[in-house]
Amino acid sequence: MATERIIRSVYAIGILLLLISPKADGREFRCYSRLTDCQLSEVVLETESAISDARFNGIPRTLTVETGRIPFVTKTLFNKWSDVNDITLNALSIRSLYLHPRLMHVMAKHNSIDTLLLESNATEYGLRTLQLSHNALTELPSSLDRLVQLRVLELDHNKLTTLNMTTLGKLSELRMLSLAHNQLTVLAPERATLRMMKLRTLSLAGNQLVTLDVQSWEMDSLVELNLTANNLNWLDGQLSQFPVLKKLELARNHWSCDWFVVQHLYPEPNLESLSFTLDADEPGQCEHGGMMRIGQHCCATTKLPGGSIDPYEDKWSEIGELERKIQKLNRTMHEGSTERKQLLEAKYTELSQRLEQLLEKNRAVDETLQKVEAKVSAISEDELATLERELNDKMDAIRLSVEEKWNHTLLNRTEDGTRSTGNWTLQATTELENEISSLRAQLESSMRQFNLYTEKAYRQKAMLDRQATDIDAVQTKLETVLQQHNALQDRIKQELEPKVDVVLGFLGDITEDSDEAKYRSP
Repeated sequence: MATERIIRSVYAIGILLLLISPKADGREFRCYSRLTDCQLSEVVLETESAISDARFNGIPRTLTVETGRIPFVTKTLFNKWSDVNDITLNALSIRSLYLHPRLMHVMAKHNSIDTLLLESNATEYGLRTLQLSHNALTELPSSLDRLVQLRVLELDHNKLTTLNMTTLGKLSELRMLSLAHNQLTVLAPERATLRMMKLRTLSLAGNQLVTLDVQSWEMDSLVELNLTANNLNWLDGQLSQFPVLKKLELARNHWSCDWFVVQHLYPEPNLESLSFTLDADEPGQCEHGGMMRIGQHCCATTKLPGGSIDPYEDKWSEIGELERKIQKLNRTMHEGSTERKQLLEAKYTELSQRLEQLLEKNRAVDETLQKVEAKVSAISEDELATLERELNDKMDAIRLSVEEKWNHTLLNRTEDGTRSTGNWTLQATTELENEISSLRAQLESSMRQFNLYTEKAYRQKAMLDRQATDIDAVQTKLETVLQQHNALQDRIKQELEPKVDVVLGFLGDITEDSDEAKYRSP
């Protein structure tokens, strides 16, 4: 009996375990990383039953499924992710994507999404960003206008051929809209009023648009507009209706040259005066497409909008080249005149400063020369006269002394006619020689000093003459520079300005004829 009770107990426990255990074919998924969000891998849910049987434990608000295969992301699956509002589902072979109302950020790139599902009732959505590039969408659901909080919509690299602009116009909070690299040929309706006052970035690059009507677009916050790589020939509307536009991309299209005229981008625009930056067509693209180049872009000159014939078909290239030469000439004249004027002013200032320095130096030399001349004059008149008088007085004194000694000698002769044995003659001669030597030394010293002063005077005079010559040369050069400047100004007024006026008048006449041809009925 005890053994039978044990067997029954084990059997009951086994049945209970079977009842409370999950189905054998269900899978449980747990986050393998929580560094920034919940990350799941190898999530393969290819059928509705697989989705129903799947279990997800501890999934937070942010979820990234890194690898796996989920062809149909359904409402049932989002019910299992009950707290998720930020989800990333890249490269999971998704074909149909359901958007749950609680979602705020959705990224599902590099899938095969061709169907986008929203709630069937009037539930409001709080979705902020929707990034679905590199998918297979051919159209957008009409209920997309319920995403009233949407700020970023990326639909690059899909298969959209047409787009209902009225639906997009209801997304009033949109900041960035990218529809690049689809197959868009027209935006319908063509003249739809598109009021997107907060939109900052719009990309229609890489489509097949031929014309684009933006006359009814109200985008006061638009900063970047990308229209590259289409077949655009004309843009109805004015670029000036986008008041804060900073970046405009127009390359790789088939623009009409007349459109550049209408938008004031022809002749070649002054890029510094534009409020926005322009891209550029690649070198050689104009020649390859049989178009002419205007500034940085290629344009076709064969026909005007509406099919009317261009009367200046074979003259556009010549006119464009002439316009560019005139603008280059104007810039050269303006820059050259300004540069030459600055150079002349700098040269004039430099020469004026140098002349002032030379004049100051000349005044100092004059003062020094006057002092030297005064000293030389004083030496030649006063000191030399004084030395001459002293010398004459001393010579007279010597002569008197010699005569006195001679007379005394005669008085002292002996009776036999011989002189006395006194040595007065030797003494007198020695004294006389000493006095003469002293006088000669004084005279030589005075002459040396006189010669020194004379030499300095001649040297100062020569230096003064050289400086006067330099001043004359500087003044001559300054007059030559001023004459050249005046001659250049006269030549510009007499020769260049009349020619420029004639050319501008000719271009004005051509522009008026072109405008009449453009708006004349074919």
